Amino acid sequence: MDRRATRLLLVLAASLTLVVGCGGSDDTATTRSSDEGRTTAQTTTTAGGEATGIEDQTFDVGQDFWHSGFHISADSGEISSKKDDFSDDVTYFLTLGLTLENTGTTAGFIDTEMTIVTADNSYPASPLNDLGEVAAGTTAQGELTFLIDGGFDLLSAVLMVGGPDVNQARVPLAGGTEPVRLEPRSVDVAGTMSMELVDLTFKTAELRYDDPVGHREVDAGKQALILDFDVVSRKGGNWQIFATDFGLTLPDGTVIAPDRADIGSLPGSDEGVTTADRQLQFIVDGSPAGDYTLRLTPGTWFIGEDGVTDASFAFTIDG
Repeated sequence: MDRRATRLLLVLAASLTLVVGCGGSDDTATTRSSDEGRTTAQTTTTAGGEATGIEDQTFDVGQDFWHSGFHISADSGEISSKKDDFSDDVTYFLTLGLTLENTGTTAGFIDTEMTIVTADNSYPASPLNDLGEVAAGTTAQGELTFLIDGGFDLLSAVLMVGGPDVNQARVPLAGGTEPVRLEPRSVDVAGTMSMELVDLTFKTAELRYDDPVGHREVDAGKQALILDFDVVSRKGGNWQIFATDFGLTLPDGTVIAPDRADIGSLPGSDEGVTTADRQLQFIVDGSPAGDYTLRLTPGTWFIGEDGVTDASFAFTIDG
């Protein structure tokens, strides 16, 4: 659906008695000189001091953030208005142009709360918005439209992405406040856990506020710790290691199970067969600094003649 069609549907859905603006005491226009490339935001007033609504305009946003398995750039914005031919009431819209990069390994779409919050009001995204599905590892363009009012304050406006129960990104539309980007962080985790018939070699790790595979956000105050590893199996045939075979000891001594595991079938031979790019995900504290121990207790088929039943791997996450 193109922008004009979306706006037309929003007009039909809006009340025909929408109030144009609120009374004001300032008889002059309120303006802000913006950074280079950003349109000046202003609210016009009549001689009697009555607000007549924010002017139609376009402006640069230039903010990026991560959410629901996507790296998202809020590139630009537009405020536009539609005057009703019969009542002379005015409906106002704010449209954001987005670039959506799917960082996950499966196709997905963003399905989360999005609200613009100002100093004295909030405006939820239109239910008619459809950002569409984006293939794994690809980038697409999208738009978000919000029904606003004549008293809309662009200077204090912040896009809130995500509900109160999950990690929320904060995107200021016109500067003035610091963004909360929820940017992933690489963790230095490298080493091997070994048994007679199997080796797990850990290569990289990442802390994220979202689950890129499930295209969901992690609960507020938590992060996802994602461990990437290769497996060498010296057990002939095809065997498996399951998520329930792992336990992660946290800095406080608590042991947790994986939130998600991508391991699959592990072919093997006496010489050893490598299965690359396997993954474990654990949900840890939002401030996860400390010492961790990952323990593997696989099925009996991976127990060799030495009788060893488990292996462990210790690592540290810096603050």
